[in-house]
Amino acid sequence: MTLGVSQVASVSRRDAVVTALRDAILSRRLQPGERLPEVQLAKDLGVSRPTLKYAVSQLTHEGLLVHEAYKGIAVATVSTEQIHDIARVRIELEALAATSIAGKIHTDAVRPVLDALSAYEAVAGRVDASTENDAHLAFHEAIWLASGSAMLQRLWPIVSTPISLALSTEMAEEPGDPQHRINMHRSLVAAIQVDDPAAIEARSEEHTSELQSHHDLVC
Repeated sequence: MTLGVSQVASVSRRDAVVTALRDAILSRRLQPGERLPEVQLAKDLGVSRPTLKYAVSQLTHEGLLVHEAYKGIAVATVSTEQIHDIARVRIELEALAATSIAGKIHTDAVRPVLDALSAYEAVAGRVDASTENDAHLAFHEAIWLASGSAMLQRLWPIVSTPISLALSTEMAEEPGDPQHRINMHRSLVAAIQVDDPAAIEARSEEHTSELQSHHDLVC
């Protein structure tokens, strides 16, 4: 039996192993809760154990893998309670980030957000779920980074991991309407461009709450 991963193109590049495993998790080829025996995983990837350990350490730090006592490595799961908690935090912080950008609308601060939106629109509903998931996260990351807040920039990796897992679950179980997803992101950007804090907060809450609702349905 083999696990749901493919050999990487260059076994000398640790990042390639991290990317291969991350893609397998977010595309659901490796299922939440699935245990990953290290010997078999290294064989399937075609890499050495030290290289694998580096990748496992990185993905454990990201929250995509967990170490289970006496059981070894497993793919992380995100509970409904965790999604609810992260949704409440994310609504407030993303609205704060977006409002910060709106205050700099006459500078180049908004350009990375517009570029990320265009990149997301180019793939939504047209590619595999993992690629769309990456573009989706990149759009929201652009908002957090463009805020200029060092605290928000440090918090993004913590917030993005459970959201990424929830998105991968949603896309696997209930792909939905890609145009609806695009329109939701456009409406958030439009609120930023007209510097409307109330609309920014409403759009942030609408988008995050919808993701939360989808997770409730598929769990």
